[in-house]
Amino acid sequence: MEFYRTGKLLLSERDKDKVTFVTLDEIEKEIEYFRIPVTEGSDNDEYDDDDLMLDSQSNDKKKKNHNNPAPASVLIHKYAGAKVDQFINALEELIYEAMGCFEERIELKFFSNTSDVEAYWKEIEPALKFYYIMKPYGVIGYCILDKFSKEIQLYFESTMQSISFQSIQVIDELTPTGNYGNYYKISINIKDRYDKEDIIIHTRLANYRVS
Repeated sequence: MEFYRTGKLLLSERDKDKVTFVTLDEIEKEIEYFRIPVTEGSDNDEYDDDDLMLDSQSNDKKKKNHNNPAPASVLIHKYAGAKVDQFINALEELIYEAMGCFEERIELKFFSNTSDVEAYWKEIEPALKFYYIMKPYGVIGYCILDKFSKEIQLYFESTMQSISFQSIQVIDELTPTGNYGNYYKISINIKDRYDKEDIIIHTRLANYRVS
């Protein structure tokens, strides 16, 4: 029968238990002759398995990250960066408050020594009420400026065209406590003038001008 169907004798030896060893070539010929439908494996099966493995690894990684906090170094950078942004926000608020008080110049000092910081703020607070905005940064301000003074200056020069911003470090100078120490001095000049006609249009008096 095999020779009749295929024209070849493909059957191999039979053992004593009448077990026939069938070759792959023989199976293919029989499938072709009897037109037996065969479902071929998808080319993507291998990739599907890989995808499942990757998904499993991704889920395991997410669980691991959820259970373990961020490394200490990442937290340090994150919260230190947040404090720098808060310092910049406070400076912006100070500038806007000064503009609202018709000020033309702001000058602040940030000392490296805590006792100098306390003496300085005790001295300037009675005279300049709105300077309190920067008081929470009296101590940390020196550290921030020591690292980012140039970047902060560039930021304000780029974002506020109506002011000039300068930050300089003063070394070994006499401080409010009578000692010698280091500090940073910020000088902000408001370049625009407070002209009446330019201001009144932003007030309730805009329709009540008197010539």
